[in-house]
Amino acid sequence: MPVRLPALLAAAAFALAAPALAQAPPKADDTPVDSKDVGFTTADGVDIQGTLYKAVKNPSDAPCVILLHSFGKDPNKGDWTGLAKTLARKGFNTLRFDFRGHGKSTVISDTNLFWSNPMNVAAFPSLAKKKPLPNKLEMKDVTTARGGYFPQLANDILAARIDLDKKNDGGEVNTGSVYLIGATDATAIGMLYMTAEWTRPQVLPQAVNLLTLPPNNWQVPPNSDLAGKDIAAAVWLSPVRHPTVDKDVMKRWVAAYTELRAKNSMLFINGADDKAGKTTSNYILDEVLVAKSRDKKLNDMRFTSAIEVKGSKNLGVDLLGNALGTEEEIVKYLETVEKDRKNITRTANRNYTKPPLLVPALFGVR
Repeated sequence: MPVRLPALLAAAAFALAAPALAQAPPKADDTPVDSKDVGFTTADGVDIQGTLYKAVKNPSDAPCVILLHSFGKDPNKGDWTGLAKTLARKGFNTLRFDFRGHGKSTVISDTNLFWSNPMNVAAFPSLAKKKPLPNKLEMKDVTTARGGYFPQLANDILAARIDLDKKNDGGEVNTGSVYLIGATDATAIGMLYMTAEWTRPQVLPQAVNLLTLPPNNWQVPPNSDLAGKDIAAAVWLSPVRHPTVDKDVMKRWVAAYTELRAKNSMLFINGADDKAGKTTSNYILDEVLVAKSRDKKLNDMRFTSAIEVKGSKNLGVDLLGNALGTEEEIVKYLETVEKDRKNITRTANRNYTKPPLLVPALFGVR
């Protein structure tokens, strides 16, 4: 017997009103996550403190994610911990750390090494004159323009990566796939780091002491895979181009290190009402990376695009932990890229015992 329209409308009205009764919201994943405090030292002698959240399943074969907070901001602000635990539950080893002079990363373990670096002396001229040399470092002590010290933080990311490589050699994690997730101006420092990774080999040859990036007076052995190949993708939350990183400098990175564009995918996430973030995202996508190629000789970048968080004015880390769906988008993106990489196997021995010094000026950043 056919259903009359009034009965059909009544049924539809009930269906619209019923979900709260008929279907409970999905239960939050509360699977325990194993985490441990970690510490490592930069090439210029700063002790960096962080936390490693181990992938819940098969951490020794699981890829790695490095989280990057904004420059000059409290690293404990925002739900970085929630994101780290979510990623660990989804199968990603996740490292969260405090940049130098932020949070717990305030100790200079090698004062002679640190104060012999011209960039450090220029940023802290009054401290550099003290005797004995200070062994504490906080951003409030920068007596020159604070932003001018920003590029040096790329060494903290490199030190984090080398520490993960050492854990890779110990069978703890797999650095065959490494992801970056950064907020606001961490985009610029993250891209500087990514560029530098295309100047060093994945595996350090025996008896080679690699002191700087780019390498000085040493050539990468022929047919060597470069460390940039391990970087699967980056996710940038409300990207900001820091004033110390000139627009044209970023273009020169991509022109000089073409594999950066070919191999390192990027996702840009902005609040729908974040006009500045969208402008920066579009600039990097269209003018720096040229993700949608205007040249028939270039392919479009894979897995590289920008998305918006609807109805949000939130910026950077505030896009996390506010039921906006940002974490779900990040997980979906990482899983898509990782599936395409087909679970790259772990290179057993990368042989790095300490990080080289990344020299920003040699990449056009001053």
